[in-house]
Amino acid sequence: TTPGITAASASVYPLLSGFTGVGTGNDFSTACTTYFNPDNPVDRVVGLNEVAPRFFETMKLPLVSGREFQWADRPQRGSPIAAVVNEAFVKKFFPPGTNALGEMFGINCAINPAQIVIIGIVRDSKALPRDAPGPVWYRLVGPTSHPLTLVVRTPGDPAKGAPAVRRRMAEFDSNVPLFGEVTPLALRDSPIKQERLLTT
Repeated sequence: TTPGITAASASVYPLLSGFTGVGTGNDFSTACTTYFNPDNPVDRVVGLNEVAPRFFETMKLPLVSGREFQWADRPQRGSPIAAVVNEAFVKKFFPPGTNALGEMFGINCAINPAQIVIIGIVRDSKALPRDAPGPVWYRLVGPTSHPLTLVVRTPGDPAKGAPAVRRRMAEFDSNVPLFGEVTPLALRDSPIKQERLLTT
């Protein structure tokens, strides 16, 4: 309802920020399916992002099949976790031609067997401008998620929409700190500043 904002969502890791949920010792760094579960965990490394509903719509990241998250997808005790995966994930963990919708996979498979169900498949995106897209899975943000990045889409200059967002967020909850505002172009250019400097 904020003037000048056409869509809004949130994520733990912004696209093109260089960050994903991959890390040594991170429970969410390796995946497996009944089709692909090599002994070497390096071969099963995947990225993770936690996102809110309408994230893919806001980021104009097209769904190949399935659907986006809804708040009703919050995990229920005894039920599988809902996931959206990218095309690179499907290509790596399922045989060619497999319809991955409804398929299950596991994370940190020695401890957690297949317990996650695929509800959507989304196009590949990059963590860094130079990187080739790797396998990524997305899950719904929860109460234990890291500080979130609010992502908003505007029809014009995104920098001009920031004051309206700050005002609306203050009206919603003035105790929530807001920091690190950045436009998509600045976020894209940040990882290659040093490269450009050396080139110059």
